[in-house]
Amino acid sequence: MYSRKSPRLRGYDYTQHGVYFVTICTHRLAPKFGRVVDGNSLLNDLGELVDKEWRKTAELRPTVEVGLYVVMPNHIHGILFISEGQNTGLSTGKATLLANSLGSIVAQFKSVVTKRSRKLANPPNLPIWKRNYFDHIVRNEQDLERIQRYIIANPARWNEDRYFVE
Repeated sequence: MYSRKSPRLRGYDYTQHGVYFVTICTHRLAPKFGRVVDGNSLLNDLGELVDKEWRKTAELRPTVEVGLYVVMPNHIHGILFISEGQNTGLSTGKATLLANSLGSIVAQFKSVVTKRSRKLANPPNLPIWKRNYFDHIVRNEQDLERIQRYIIANPARWNEDRYFVE
């Protein structure tokens, strides 16, 4: 039987407070959110929706603060600060995600964007998102500063980006 390898750090409790650098990519890295022109990310309607819903994450979850982020043509990079709070289970079929876990935050964000995108003439059967997401647990201030510089520079270095597509 085929089993996907999880990109999550084995044994790590993603419900605990901490700082996380998250990258969420589009399905097949398709440039669905806009384009980069002269080092600036120019968002289309779907990209604007992604931007709006990412910012709303903190409004919906009192234990989450949205840090620096950037929406690129085919992915979003963002920093999330998760503080301690009460976690309750949310059933998602096979697995149970804890309400304030990193996984539930990303899942809810992706779900809301997908549902609201249908009003933007996105065909309902075409996926927006890659199945999973990438995360990095920010360990210290130097790590955070390095990631912040990367996020800020991402549009200007788009041609060198590992997710670059024309």
